[in-house]
Amino acid sequence: MLLDERIKNEDLMNLSSSLKQSISISYDMKSLVKSENVFDMEPELIDSEISDSDYLRQARRRAESKLIKTKIIYKMSQEGVELTPKEKIYLKHWLNDIKSNQDRNIGNLRDSMLPAHESKLTLNDVDAKSYYALNSIPRV
Repeated sequence: MLLDERIKNEDLMNLSSSLKQSISISYDMKSLVKSENVFDMEPELIDSEISDSDYLRQARRRAESKLIKTKIIYKMSQEGVELTPKEKIYLKHWLNDIKSNQDRNIGNLRDSMLPAHESKLTLNDVDAKSYYALNSIPRV
């Protein structure tokens, strides 16, 4: 909505809309965000039972799983882009886990299809073409 109004304001051919307009929006931040505290969304951050290294391993496993899921979702949103056979198998197991696992809820849905162990790959294991693609992504 704000972008539409800004575009109208910048239209020099239309004199009636070239006058500056301002829009005031009132909102309550606490109603938009579940919590102001990060640990409410990541309870493991303050759990004294979990060591830093265990937390980081869990975060890496979640990141690897999220990368796979994001790639599948992206491909499915594009017309004419087919999933690879392995992606189709992963998607089938992922949907089955979400639908049939009674322990799944909105709080632990991100842990669906979480690998048992994080990968042991390092940047030295990445081929030159993939390394170039990684470095060409802005802000990485």
